[in-house]
Amino acid sequence: MNNYLTNGYLQIRRNRSVQAPAATSMRRQWAVAIAVVLSLIFSTVFSAEEIPKSIVAVVGDADTFNIGQEDYCGTRTEIASPSGKQVKVQSGKTTFFHIQAKFRTPSATYTCEGEFSFMPAPALLHVVRYTLNGSQCKLEMFQSEPGGTPTRMEFKQEQSRSCLFK
Repeated sequence: MNNYLTNGYLQIRRNRSVQAPAATSMRRQWAVAIAVVLSLIFSTVFSAEEIPKSIVAVVGDADTFNIGQEDYCGTRTEIASPSGKQVKVQSGKTTFFHIQAKFRTPSATYTCEGEFSFMPAPALLHVVRYTLNGSQCKLEMFQSEPGGTPTRMEFKQEQSRSCLFK
């Protein structure tokens, strides 16, 4: 072998090949230990179950719809012209929403709005239907498995609080 190597990489490879067997064995043990620890970390991260989601869809006459799960005054996603649109939310967590509809006639504009909450069930479709029936606004909620027959579901009307801008 050439004793005058100038390339650091080649020098390191040459030195490694003449090390004592005990030092090489110790390095292998450390390498195996590090590999085991890393595999445990990554397997835990990648095997963690995903948080179950539910789909919330809006149909009917709503003009705006905002929805969130960070308490009543927390961050919300706002959807303009929400009819036919849907959003995914975490299942099993209280979900708050504000819905508003404006109905225009030649003589006046009527506004219906409200604050509501419900608990979405895992892997189900939740449908919010907001309609005008005569001079009254009507909110209905249904849930079903995707493609299944919808059934009415419970929801709660919340008191309007000052943290929500309208």
